[in-house]
Amino acid sequence: MPSKRQFQVLPPEEDAGDSMNEDEDDDEDNNDKNKMDTSKTSSSSSSSTSSSSSSSSSTKKLKLKSKQKQAESMYTPAIELKHGYVRELHGNHRSQKVTLVPHPTTIVEPSALVAAGRPTLKYKPMLPRCVFESGKLSSAQYTSISLAGQAMSKVLLDTEDKVIYRKGYVIGDGTGIGKGRQIAAIIADNFFQGRTRSCWVSCSRSLLQDAIRDFRDLGLAIPVSIYKRMESVHRVYGKHCS
Repeated sequence: MPSKRQFQVLPPEEDAGDSMNEDEDDDEDNNDKNKMDTSKTSSSSSSSTSSSSSSSSSTKKLKLKSKQKQAESMYTPAIELKHGYVRELHGNHRSQKVTLVPHPTTIVEPSALVAAGRPTLKYKPMLPRCVFESGKLSSAQYTSISLAGQAMSKVLLDTEDKVIYRKGYVIGDGTGIGKGRQIAAIIADNFFQGRTRSCWVSCSRSLLQDAIRDFRDLGLAIPVSIYKRMESVHRVYGKHCS
């Protein structure tokens, strides 16, 4: 008799295409998760950078305000005189009241120097009044010129060598005040009082031209000898205004 064959029923085999599709779906899910994670990290990093930039800008503003407060505490606006006095160049050298013109730019002074106080101004420079009333010399420049003249009108005696020294004056004004015109006016003030010898030393030719310009702008008829390489050139700049 024929032998009976035994058959084993096996489960149906999975289709290869279906398994590939499932793998792709798993990969897509993983990619989506990764994208979500990167978006979260990017959003958190962007928020952190924005917060750090805003905090840095706020700190900069605070530092700027603190610097401004420090500057305001270190400096105070300069007090400019509205009126002054000069002496006539001829005759009895009568004193004349002049109306002073404010300086064209804002001037400040260190608070420490203001607290120390300044000398009482009693000096009257011997200069034409039109130099001040026309605005060629401002109120701030008038103060420096008068303080310099007040110092130079005094003499100091050296008891050892018995030599008489005239007091000096240091102009410590900053850029833009017009120290050149102040020096020219101080020389002119001394010249009109009989002290005709003054020496203006400059380190370059450009500064020499600036000195010539200052004398010319003031219009003071003062003889000037310019020394270039030990050669003297005698000139007179301008005429006295009235």
